Amino acid sequence: DIAMVFQNYALYPHMTVYENMGFSLKLKKLDKATIDKKVREAAEILHITQYL
Repeated sequence: DIAMVFQNYALYPHMTVYENMGFSLKLKKLDKATIDKKVREAAEILHITQYL
């Protein structure tokens, strides 16, 4: 798998960091618990948990 993290212009400014990270998962209609788990795991890998 390949992943990419946008740093600015692909973000929705009216949404929080958490909401931006979980947006595509929400569109896939994943349940809230799964979204939360995946967002927090990704934030930990990227060392951005303080922004959630």
